[in-house]
Amino acid sequence: MLPIAFTAAAKEFVSKQESVTFFIRVWGISKEGGIAVEIYDYDLRLSDIHGNPFSNSEVTEFSEMNVKLLIPSHHVDFVEGSIIDWTDNADYSEGPFVHGGFFQAVPNEVSAEGLLFSRGEVWEISERVLWPQYNPRVFADAGPGIASFLEKLGKDWFTHDDIIQAIQAGHNSIAEHGWLDDD
Repeated sequence: MLPIAFTAAAKEFVSKQESVTFFIRVWGISKEGGIAVEIYDYDLRLSDIHGNPFSNSEVTEFSEMNVKLLIPSHHVDFVEGSIIDWTDNADYSEGPFVHGGFFQAVPNEVSAEGLLFSRGEVWEISERVLWPQYNPRVFADAGPGIASFLEKLGKDWFTHDDIIQAIQAGHNSIAEHGWLDDD
């Protein structure tokens, strides 16, 4: 049995597919306090994204009917109970990419106690939060601050609060390099 649920729209779309693979990971905690999950319609471990934090991740696999669901093993308890929706909207676009529809997850209302992220996940989440805020030259100076912060913590697994502090360390590093000074 899958540890997630599909809305009626998602069930209908999935039922029309020969097979579907989903990779679901925890992104963080939503503003409302729920677990924010992110869903991919492929095995994210196989992605060639630079710095892919999931390339060597241990995953737990679930299968039912034509659905294969992959969840990083350290996130299974937090993904369980997530609701996956399908929006069939060919007009939705992000930059030059036009979606023919997309899956989205509803924030999961489970406790975040014990939620941990790998070093690679902290990097990837921090970069995704900081990247849209700065041009590439400025963004490059966020890395040393994030790296220094993570090294000072001296651990391999991190909390959501650690991610928030890593992002702040990235902002601080950019400021220390003089990018935010008034001219």
